[in-house]
Amino acid sequence: MNINRSYLHNYSFIHVVKGLIVLLFLLNLSFPLFQMYFKIFHEIPNFEQRTLAPRPILSEITLPGISTYMIRYTDFLKDNFGFRNELIRLNSLISFHLFKTSPVQQVVIGEKGWLYYNSGTDGVNLPDYYGQARFNSHELESMKIYFSKVKNTFTNYGIYFLVVLAPNKQTIYPEFLPANIRNMRGRITRADQMAQIFRDLNIEFLDLRSPLLDAKKDFSFELYHKLGTHWNQLGGFIAYQKIMENIQKKYPAVRKLSIGEFQILNEKNSTDAGCAVFAGIRGTIPENNIELHPISALNNHLSAEDYKQKYIECKGNDINAPKILFFRDSYLSAMVRYLAESFSQSIFIWQRKIDFGYIEKEKPDIVILQFAERYSGYVYF
Repeated sequence: MNINRSYLHNYSFIHVVKGLIVLLFLLNLSFPLFQMYFKIFHEIPNFEQRTLAPRPILSEITLPGISTYMIRYTDFLKDNFGFRNELIRLNSLISFHLFKTSPVQQVVIGEKGWLYYNSGTDGVNLPDYYGQARFNSHELESMKIYFSKVKNTFTNYGIYFLVVLAPNKQTIYPEFLPANIRNMRGRITRADQMAQIFRDLNIEFLDLRSPLLDAKKDFSFELYHKLGTHWNQLGGFIAYQKIMENIQKKYPAVRKLSIGEFQILNEKNSTDAGCAVFAGIRGTIPENNIELHPISALNNHLSAEDYKQKYIECKGNDINAPKILFFRDSYLSAMVRYLAESFSQSIFIWQRKIDFGYIEKEKPDIVILQFAERYSGYVYF
């Protein structure tokens, strides 16, 4: 009798334990759904560079309509289930810090804490470094025809025209790339091909690769963000000075700011630079945050948010200075506040291809086309 009671007790206990395990398993499965619908806990923001799938609306009670609805609802669940962002971030942190591997394909982990951008859909990155993305003969001829027309148009308008290339980070800092990538550097890149075209057409072309490589020797600070894709404020200022040197050949009275008018500050902090955001490890790696603070206040009062606008217009104090118009990308954001000091009016348009509608409307004295090296193929298509 005692044996039977002991057996029944153990049997009941085992069933209770099994029941609890099943209950916990079901709760574990359903908890993300509760979180998705009721937002019981606060979640970290999503930093993916895309639009997440919205919740679909069932518009037609038909077999094709239901089928489409189920497909879209599946996409919605994949993008919005509870704690999705936390789980993605946890995976990213484990991959990066524990296994020293990149959690995403578009970010390459370099040496000494450097990250490199290698998106396959946002410009051409490492394939350009390898020399594997060169323009073919047809593309080169099309580019030559396009820029020949551009040059003739600006000559007829009496407009000074300058093309500016902002180098990729791996072009200026190849020494921190992984050795297997660093050693695959190509001899000729698209930037070299474009430089030759501009020489043939006698178009002024400011290739910032050499100036920035030289500046690395003159400054003890980095010129690019270790965790991002862009140059920092110091790198942007060096690029600004080179642009102004070219403009002063045509307009010698235009004011060029000097590095002595700024205090260079180096503060080590955790940043939200591009590559760290893409990799899901933002805020976990410190880097040198190089900032230029003007010793005397600048005339313009642009904020960091202003630099991100697609259209920026600034008025300068010297009404006799020329009017300048930029077609640009995000690299120019680091020098907008400097450039705005030097001209009677400065207009910054965030697009990489020249729009002659703006030329007719604004009637500038100077037009600058600036683009990042990875976007070399976008400026004439």
